[in-house]
Amino acid sequence: MSGSRLFAAIAVIAFISVVRAAPQEIIEALLRYKQQCIDLSGSDEGYTQTLVAIPEMKICILNKVDVLEIQQDVTSISESKSDRKMFFDKYCPQFNESVSCFDDLFESVAKCIGEDSDQIVPVFRDVAYGVVELICENDGQFLLDAQKPEFKDCLVQLRESVQECRLTNMTHSVSLIHYGEEQCREVETSRECVKQKVDECNAPAVYNIFEILFNRIMKWTNCHQYNKVVELYNNNVDGAN
Repeated sequence: MSGSRLFAAIAVIAFISVVRAAPQEIIEALLRYKQQCIDLSGSDEGYTQTLVAIPEMKICILNKVDVLEIQQDVTSISESKSDRKMFFDKYCPQFNESVSCFDDLFESVAKCIGEDSDQIVPVFRDVAYGVVELICENDGQFLLDAQKPEFKDCLVQLRESVQECRLTNMTHSVSLIHYGEEQCREVETSRECVKQKVDECNAPAVYNIFEILFNRIMKWTNCHQYNKVVELYNNNVDGAN
């Protein structure tokens, strides 16, 4: 699967999984997704399958995660580390178990981008586990940081930085699992570009989002073989397992 399609698919999944928006905004986003689906695969079959997968995913999550109990516990939780620890120790195993609920959605997105689901679904699943890890680590500190005003501004900066530091067509045209040294060096340059831009923000939690996605994706390449990215793997990817 090409790098461009993979990163596009990750963006789609991130939107579908976590967006909290007004109905009109959701409709507009789904229409954009439908057009992207057609552009990448030549058909809207994957889009239609995604629409079926989303409600099924929600039902599955409700069966694995006690949402009502979570809502009750959230109202009584304080910002103290001990309270947060009790909460996340209780629910993070449920969050991890619910990752399997996304498999049908991942399959539909794979079809939407015209890629082999056997190759791409494990990558998506790994990224999902990484997101759960980000939410749960340090007793939910990320969620506290996400409530700060500067977080939203820096999130906009992250999106703009990813666009500005995007990869070239050369890397886009090569399958992720077949990246050679040239592609790996370019990907690392792109990551450093994003980091430098986002470091200007006063919200390091935002860069953590990018780092989780980047590290989990890059685990599926051969880039650990090249000196340029050895430090990245030693310090980040291995620690994400």
